Amino acid sequence: MMHRTLMVLCTAAAFLAGEGVMNVNDLIRDAYAAGKKEVTIPKGVYRMASSPTAHLSIIAVSNFTVNADGVTIIALDSTDIVQMIDCSNVTIRGLTIDCDPLNFSQGTVINIDPAGAWFEYAVHAGYPVPQGGDIHADIQVYDKETRLWKTNMPTHGIVVTFTGPKSGVWRGTKVNWSSLSGIAPGDLIAFRLRTKGGHGFSLKGSRGCTLDSVTIFNTHNFAVLDHQGGGNSYRNCRVTYGPTPPGAQESRLKSICRDGIHVFNTSPGPHIENCRIEGIGDDGIALHGYYSLIMSGGGRTAVVAAQREPYPFTADSTVAFMRGSDGTEYARLKVTGVTPMSADECTTLQGAIDKLPNYIVPYTRGQMKTFYTLTFDRDITVTAGDLLDVPALNGDHFTIRGNTIKDHRARGMLIKASEGVIENNTIDGSSMAAIVLSPEITGYLESGRSHNVMIRNNTIRNCGYEKATPGSFQAGIISITAYGQSSYAAAGTQSAITIEGNTIERCLGVNLLITSASDISVRGNHFRDTHADLWPRGESRGIDTRSVVWLDRVRSVRFDANTVTSMGEFGSSFVSGSTDISDIQGVSVTRSIRRSASSAFSAEQGKGGWHYRYRGASGSSDMTYTAAKKMWEGPEPYCVIYATVMHPGSTLDAVRSYMADAAARLRITGTAAIAGSGKGSDGVICFILKNDTVIWTEQVPVGTPVKHDIACDVSPGDIINFTVHCGKNNASDATEWDPLIEIRK
Repeated sequence: MMHRTLMVLCTAAAFLAGEGVMNVNDLIRDAYAAGKKEVTIPKGVYRMASSPTAHLSIIAVSNFTVNADGVTIIALDSTDIVQMIDCSNVTIRGLTIDCDPLNFSQGTVINIDPAGAWFEYAVHAGYPVPQGGDIHADIQVYDKETRLWKTNMPTHGIVVTFTGPKSGVWRGTKVNWSSLSGIAPGDLIAFRLRTKGGHGFSLKGSRGCTLDSVTIFNTHNFAVLDHQGGGNSYRNCRVTYGPTPPGAQESRLKSICRDGIHVFNTSPGPHIENCRIEGIGDDGIALHGYYSLIMSGGGRTAVVAAQREPYPFTADSTVAFMRGSDGTEYARLKVTGVTPMSADECTTLQGAIDKLPNYIVPYTRGQMKTFYTLTFDRDITVTAGDLLDVPALNGDHFTIRGNTIKDHRARGMLIKASEGVIENNTIDGSSMAAIVLSPEITGYLESGRSHNVMIRNNTIRNCGYEKATPGSFQAGIISITAYGQSSYAAAGTQSAITIEGNTIERCLGVNLLITSASDISVRGNHFRDTHADLWPRGESRGIDTRSVVWLDRVRSVRFDANTVTSMGEFGSSFVSGSTDISDIQGVSVTRSIRRSASSAFSAEQGKGGWHYRYRGASGSSDMTYTAAKKMWEGPEPYCVIYATVMHPGSTLDAVRSYMADAAARLRITGTAAIAGSGKGSDGVICFILKNDTVIWTEQVPVGTPVKHDIACDVSPGDIINFTVHCGKNNASDATEWDPLIEIRK
């Protein structure tokens, strides 16, 4: 017995010294080869370099348990930390993982240039510093008192170039100051150091496996990535803040930089229970398939770009066809043949992706390198830029129960699957929505529509606090939706969803969004302390952000026994909706038409009632559209109008006009702000006029957005003019202003 104990201690010492890395792998491999059903790794801290693809690899193992209570692996490289490939019924229990160095830097803002050219920050002692000269970083800003994400600031897309250090201080330049308008000395910032790298636990082609009571402090990518298998379980796992690094006085601002548990192309879906995910840099739990992009087609064939390899379709797959414009499904066919394109054909087709008509190039464009000709069991008419989905691989039959997701960027849960349960979870402090059921045609092309899903007895608090995005489709704290590049999908795209017994409290903006759906039950939910501020998330999509619930393109929605307590001064109604809704039961709905300037922006004068003009001492005239710049131009330099920005000339005002087509009561809301740093601007004056009568005006200084919320009655032919007038000069007077008109006839 003593001899065995000494052997364990010596082995652990070798691991602590960073030697004999393969011993851990050999320990597992040898036990499995000997016919054992489990192995116990000796307790200790293991600082491990990786093999070519992972620090710890478990490949083609079945019906086996790895006991790792009291074991910590510190990864010294950026590959996967634990890799499970083609395994079945394998359990890993009790393991803790971390990285050295950490994959993020953090520090304190100590100085800001009043002119907006730069800011400076000092890296916290004990944390990694940027390497290799100037770096470009996507930073996150934290409140110095709470050490949580700062309210009303973007949590993504604040890209800064850091130079230095000089006397231990780094300088951030080339800053988008409209994004950083809320930053102040003393604020804390953190940013990811490496944009590529491995995951904490990577499960590929594995089925029926379990991670039990594992802890992830830091990784180079997702905490868990699970794909091309199915039915894996995650129980009592933690993704959380690690210990304060050696030599540091400040605790970690974040845990990992990306998603918590991310599952794609699986069948069936995962079982995630009693896990805690906090301090992460992206979505808490994500579940989806992937779209393939249709390049061309007709008859019984189509040429498609596969986003992931191996491609998801086979010669017997059932595939769904989706319109790229709005995400509506229009056909389901069976694949009868798959033919790879040649290398030369693939190269040519890859270059054609960004030339597809009416298509937004996805973030994953660079991954679309392989193309296939698919043959189907019957004829199909397709449009280039539409998408193809394999419904069987979207992770249906999932369970998400009893988890806690706290204080992180993005969405608590982003689900694109059917036949599932989301219950008894606590989501507290998601910067965007708490629970989203929605495929995403834009962005990452993640597929999956939800049918027969139960969302019940969840507690949701303090969500939706990041800077509101007026163009967001996922505008509700709970969002049941589907959309394409320009509009919501048709009613019935998602169906048979129950939202029951949930508590949503202290959340900003619309609390529940339901679009593109049918057969929805909303019962016994409690909405508390809503609308403490005016939060325009989704406003330019026509959403009434003063409503607790918003409906659009839905049919057969039933409300019963819901309560609203302590609606704030910026709330106006329980349920509102567009005119494209039917069979709404158990509640009265305030219906309206909502038109934002940006959503109606066009290269055609008068389209949708909107005109683009300039005004001077001698009167007003139409501007000229410049297609290459996607803007309207007046005769004076810089007198221009974009979708969301207006810039006056030195003597001419920029004027965006809306003409009423019927008698109505209008409510006009919006926010005007000087774009960017505004360096050199002395501010502008904004006016709203009904015909020639001023009904609202305000001076807009640099750095101080100005809101408006006014009402007026109009008759057919009345004109509402939105006018931007320069101050003493028009230097840097670009004004972000996307007014929203709500029409109640």
